[in-house]
Amino acid sequence: MPHELLWVVVVVVAIAVLLLIALTSVMRRRNKPFRTQMFPANYVEPYERRIDEVERMFVNQPREAVAAAKLLVDDMLTRMGYPVRISNDERVRDLRHYSRSHADRYRVATGLKANPTTEDLRRALQAYLDTARDLCGDARKSHHVPAEETRRPEIAG
Repeated sequence: MPHELLWVVVVVVAIAVLLLIALTSVMRRRNKPFRTQMFPANYVEPYERRIDEVERMFVNQPREAVAAAKLLVDDMLTRMGYPVRISNDERVRDLRHYSRSHADRYRVATGLKANPTTEDLRRALQAYLDTARDLCGDARKSHHVPAEETRRPEIAG
C-alpha cells in the first residue's frame, strides 16, 4: 500500500509541475515585449553631432565623456520607445530585443569598476558611441531621408 501511495504522490507532483510550466508559458506570451520605433529623422544629425562632441570631450574629461555617452544612448533609446530603466541589467535585457550586439556593448560600457583606468574608460566610451552610431545609421535607413533634409531640434545633454 505505501508503494502505491508513493506513485500517486509522484503523479500529482508531475501534473502540478506541468501545469506550472504551462501557466508560465501563457503568462510570457501575454507580457509581450514593448514596441519600439526609430527616433524621428530630424534627430539623426543632432545626435551625430553630439557623438562627435562627446568623443572630443574624452581627451580632457574622460569620465565626463563616458557619462555623457551613456546619457546620449539612453536618450536615444527612450525616444525609440524603450522603457526608462534604473538598472543597467534591465537595459541590457531590453536591448536584447533589438540587437544582441547593442546589448553586449551596453554591458561592456556599464561594467566599469570603481577606479577605472583610462583604457577602461576608452573602451566604455567606444561601446556607447558605437551603439549610438549604429542607432543613427539604422534611423537613416529606416526613414530614407538624405542628411541635408533633416531638421535640427535641440537635444538635452
